[in-house]
This record gives sequence, structure tokens and C-alpha cells, in this order.
Amino acid sequence: MDWDESKKSLKFLFDQLCPQDKVSIVTYAGSAGVALEPTSGSNKAKILVAINQFEAGGSTTDH
Repeated sequence: MDWDESKKSLKFLFDQLCPQDKVSIVTYAGSAGVALEPTSGSNKAKILVAINQFEAGGSTTDH
């Protein structure tokens, strides 16, 4: 699966979120970081912005 397919999968999951769901995104490119603090499933715009900001880089693979 390539990076674009991974993002499509995340967006599919995104469409299934309910207001009581919480989403967090962490990264580990070089060092660990938080890309999205725990966010309600009802705040879809904020979650989508976080998903769209990602790009594969370096030795990142998504197997």
C-alpha cells in the first residue's frame, strides 16, 4: 500500500467517526511528536487538516 492509499484509508475511517469517538495522531519521524491532540469525532475539519498535512519521507514505509 502506498502513502496515498493509506491516507484514503484514514479518510474512510474518518467518515465513520461519531461525536463520542476521540482521535489522536502521533508521529515518529526523527523524534516522537503529537500531530493531533485528542479530538472529538465531531470536529472532523480539525482531524481532516491533520490527516492532509502528512507526507511520507525518509525511510518511512507503510506496510
